[in-house]
Amino acid sequence: MPKEVQITFPLEAELRDAFASAAAVENTPATQVLRQLMQDYVLKVQAQQKARPQGPAGTSSMDARVAVEELRPHYAVDMAHNALEIGDEMQTLIENRVNTMYETHANNLIEGIDIGSEAFEALLSRAREPISDEEFERRELLRIHESVAAKKTSVQ
Repeated sequence: MPKEVQITFPLEAELRDAFASAAAVENTPATQVLRQLMQDYVLKVQAQQKARPQGPAGTSSMDARVAVEELRPHYAVDMAHNALEIGDEMQTLIENRVNTMYETHANNLIEGIDIGSEAFEALLSRAREPISDEEFERRELLRIHESVAAKKTSVQ
């Protein structure tokens, strides 16, 4: 296991308290949330660097797949930390769900479809929630339905 380090930084008391409360509402240790946020940020930046077109022809399908595959070891370290905080069965479910998100994202990049780094980051964050696949799917479909309904309302 890699050696762990601590980070100390100044933070407004109100933000710290609000963050701790939000983590408590989701029954998630604040350290787990911070690790996930940091990991998501690192993955986002690395994916942006890897996915940038290399020339006039753009990024090849192999470049996109390699970029996503190179991010997996970082994800594995984060998942090992989380395994200590949730059950093995749930950990496996989350791991499989997030792997599916990475594979789908890579395939979408190959096809020239990019949902954007912020949307992908948000999707990964939601995919890491300790819920069943059925509940995850229900929530995502509801999110899509609400988004479509909001667009229809704004057009009228």
